Amino acid sequence: MFTTRALGIAGTAAAFLAITPALAASAVGDHELDDHGRDGPVLEGRAVLAAETYAPGPQSGAFFARQTINGVTFPNPSQPAIGYSGIVDGRSPGEYLAMPDNGFGNKANSFDFELRAYYIQPDFKTANGGTGEVAIDLDNYVAFRDPNHEAGFPIVHDSTTDRLLTGTDFDPESIQRDHDGDLWVGDEFGPWILHFSADGVLLEAPIAMPDGLMSPANPHLSGPATVNGSRGLEGMAISPNGQSLTFILEGAVVGAPDPLSRRIYRYDIASDSFTRLADYHTEAGGNFLSDAQALDGHTLMVIERDGGRGLAANFRRVYAVDLDRTGAD
Repeated sequence: MFTTRALGIAGTAAAFLAITPALAASAVGDHELDDHGRDGPVLEGRAVLAAETYAPGPQSGAFFARQTINGVTFPNPSQPAIGYSGIVDGRSPGEYLAMPDNGFGNKANSFDFELRAYYIQPDFKTANGGTGEVAIDLDNYVAFRDPNHEAGFPIVHDSTTDRLLTGTDFDPESIQRDHDGDLWVGDEFGPWILHFSADGVLLEAPIAMPDGLMSPANPHLSGPATVNGSRGLEGMAISPNGQSLTFILEGAVVGAPDPLSRRIYRYDIASDSFTRLADYHTEAGGNFLSDAQALDGHTLMVIERDGGRGLAANFRRVYAVDLDRTGAD
């Protein structure tokens, strides 16, 4: 398997976290210390966005009408602007473009959740100050839409002019920006790679996975699924030169002889072609790969986790993965 190096991050937080630069140093060197003599990543600050943060738009969550879940009563008054699954740089330093996933969890209950990305700016609370709040631009968001009919299947807003995309159409999990400003989104319903303009227009048909990989939610599925539901394209990294996307499947493919294996693929943008790399192996069969970012042309940072929530979340680690050292321990 690939060479990996644990960074020792554990636990979860419903917040934006600022980590000391020792995180990056530890990714490529053994036991390097930060400028305070500390070994490994250290929490330096946090900023929290309220769960009930809403953006302009129609009501959402009609599937859960007259229910109160985790203190939130449905339907929502407009569009929730939280639940981020991917984040990239924003329009200026300190600002980020944060993308929620498909809304309420699946096709059946997310038909009125509009797929968007929001510009946010956390003011981290640290030992030296900061409010710990997150400013969000609720008026100038990126609305993902398909006015040119590229999706290739009927969408919820099929007969409208804007053809706004919803959580019943796609399940966006990861987002990257190329050097031209275009946005590339990893989707789990296909699973697909989705290519959007900077302002959210779908520019081409969803890019299907190689080797016949299709999930149960794929509208073109005509036989048995080859990717388990919500175990497809979760984390996706873009190379520093902007020429390729690399992703690790969140879970093992259907019928995989090794339950620890997670396939790695690289997609070359210019040639529209995939290369399958050697498999990543998780620490346990039930662990997932939930995010990936590229440090350089061959090193990925990946988050491996278990499926627990709250006090049941026992495994949360970040690993450095050297794609040039297959077969190493």
